[in-house]
Amino acid sequence: MDAKEIAKQLRKPTGENGKFVGTELSKSNKFITELVYSEFNKLPGDSILEIGFGNGALLKQLLTNDQKKVYGIDYSELMVEEATKINKELIEKGVVEIKHGEIENIPYPDNSFDKICTINTVYFWGSPEKALSEIKRVLKKDGYFAVGFRSKEKVSHYEFTKYDFQLYSIDGLKDVTEQNGFEVRSVIAKDDEQNDSDAVSMIIKNADK
Repeated sequence: MDAKEIAKQLRKPTGENGKFVGTELSKSNKFITELVYSEFNKLPGDSILEIGFGNGALLKQLLTNDQKKVYGIDYSELMVEEATKINKELIEKGVVEIKHGEIENIPYPDNSFDKICTINTVYFWGSPEKALSEIKRVLKKDGYFAVGFRSKEKVSHYEFTKYDFQLYSIDGLKDVTEQNGFEVRSVIAKDDEQNDSDAVSMIIKNADK
């Protein structure tokens, strides 16, 4: 795949290339996902939404006890299909629910979740203001939102980021979230040597409900 096709597949995996990208992402995102989950799982709340779960291979790591239920939405119909297969037993047990959906139109009612997380999707938010408004709508009062991403300074050298990627510095994303009614509580950034990049975990509190 050339850089433009990689960018297209990272945004919304489709077809055979999409299956390959989904599998590779579950490997390359392992470090950043575990960084985010390690902080996210310490936060209170049993009703959890992940936005953009890819092939869903890592979703089970959010189930830290039997009281929790994990909901997931993804923009890619293919990733929904793949994640449904991978999480078949958990879905049948009723502890995982997977739907097709997008961050700017989350298919759940107001005040549905104690916690929401999303990893490596921020580059594709068409309207950050609308995305954050939707997160605020479905997040409960005093709920938490976790974002995992790679900083602009560390990924701009990748050719594929030149195609429809919106890259953020840590301070840039912090400013966007705080301008839209959230409070950034913590930021952890670590080098991700395997991917010649970094991994950033930003924990955000619902501030103005």
